[in-house]
Formats: sequence, C-alpha cells, structure tokens
Amino acid sequence: MNNEREELLKKLEEIKHNDYKEDDKKVIKETTDLMLKYIGDTDPHLRDELIYSTFCYWITEKCYFNSEELKEILNVILDKNHLFYKIGSEKEDSVVTRTFSMLVIDLLLYMNMQKQYLSLEEFNNLKDCVIRYYNEEKDLRGYEERIGWMHAAAHGADVLCSIVRSKQCDKETMLKVLDGFNHVLENTKYLLSHEEDERMATVVYEVVIRNVLGREKVCQWISRLGSVITPGYSDEKYIQRVNTKNFVRSLYFRLIREDNTTEYTDVLFKKEEELNNFLKYNKEIKEELEIL
Repeated sequence: MNNEREELLKKLEEIKHNDYKEDDKKVIKETTDLMLKYIGDTDPHLRDELIYSTFCYWITEKCYFNSEELKEILNVILDKNHLFYKIGSEKEDSVVTRTFSMLVIDLLLYMNMQKQYLSLEEFNNLKDCVIRYYNEEKDLRGYEERIGWMHAAAHGADVLCSIVRSKQCDKETMLKVLDGFNHVLENTKYLLSHEEDERMATVVYEVVIRNVLGREKVCQWISRLGSVITPGYSDEKYIQRVNTKNFVRSLYFRLIREDNTTEYTDVLFKKEEELNNFLKYNKEIKEELEIL
C-alpha cells in the first residue's frame, strides 16, 4: 500500500470537510507538492473530486498562493512529467496527468486575469506550451467508467479560451489557437461525443466577440474546415466529417443569437451544407410529396 498516497487522500478529505480552509503554510506547501505528484491518479475521486477541487479553492477562492508561488506551480505543471507526460501515447492512463494539468493551468490563467502576475515573456511561454500540447495530444477519449473524465479536447479548449481572453494575447496567437482545433477535428480515431464541440465553440465565440482578429480571417478559417476530407467513405472520413459538422453546428447556433454575426453564420451555414450527407433526402421527400 502507498502510505504517501493514502495520507494525501485522508488529508484532502479533511480539508474538504473543513471547507478547504488551511492556515498552516507548511501544510499547504507539502500538500500542494503531493497534489502535483498525484494529479494523474487513476482514481477519479482522488484526482477530480479532491485534488482538482482543492486546487480550485486554494488558487481562486482562498488565494493561498502569492505570485511567485503561482509561478512555481506553473513551472511544474508545464514540465515533462505533467503537461507533456508521455505525450503522443494513446489508450494509456497517462492522459489524465496531461489533461488535469491543463485544468490547473486554467486556474492559473484565471488568476493572471485577476492580478497580472505573469510577464509577457512568461505568458508567451505558457501559451506556446498549451498550443504545442493541443497539437500533439493524440488521446482524445472523453469519459470511461474506470478512469473517469479524460476530456483532452475539452480541457484544452477551456485553457485556450482563457488564453484568447487574456489582454496579453495577440492576433498571431489567436490564429494559432484556431488552427489547433484543426488537429482535433481532423483526427481519424475519436468521435467527440462528450460536448467537446461546445467547449471548442466557446473559444471561437470569444475570438469573434472580442473582434481583435477580424471577420475576414475568422471566416477564412471557417471556410477551410473539413478541407482534408476527401470524397468516398471510410471510418476515418466519417469521424472527421461528423466531428467537424457537429462543431460547425455548435458554433452556428452560438453566433446566430448575437447581433452583427451574419457574415459568420452565412459561412457556417454553407459549410454545414458541405458536410451534411443527409440533405439529399430533402429533395427526395419533396419529389415524393409532389407525386402524391
């Protein structure tokens, strides 16, 4: 039995019971180090309900960490044993180390928006790591009973949304973020069935509403979606088409509710027509009705 892990679980249960209050700085430091060590534990109760929840409260609500301590956590999270732990592997438990590292990065970015503690150089390093991760992650499973949530595409999208929301984000970064979605949508193995499309659409919505990148560039990007899908059928093409179609629909219905978005929704509508193989039945049904 791993006594260190069991002690951590027991301590986090106690912290949760006490409304996440902890006055001893030494205990906070020791517990934080262990939470970082076990952030990819395969037990969803320890990983999600205890470690991640404690990070949420300690970082964003209790504000137990000063700027330098937040940077120390970030430096660990971005290393080869966390965000890039066994990057490129598939169907392995290592994916949760990477995806839950992303969730902690999102908390750290939230704090940077509240009180900018990252220099532009530090922010750029962070966003480069996140974009690199999103382009290199190959395990896009959403949820499995044994291990719980993995959700790389969704967790990554949440962090990318925080990046484009930041005042330190420039146009070039926004373009790289949008292009990162191509990697996910063009994958040929995983159907995104846990609302990853909605989380990704939120990022593009943020880009559109901020109106920094410009309408033309966003519309050009939308027009290129699905360009890798060639005619004919295969399981790989089916996955690419369905993932892209669902994303396009999610983004369409997100934007159609806003004013002055017709330029975007027109392009999305046309793109959905290209991806929807069932529209041919509309014509057949109408022709049958005319005969009757």
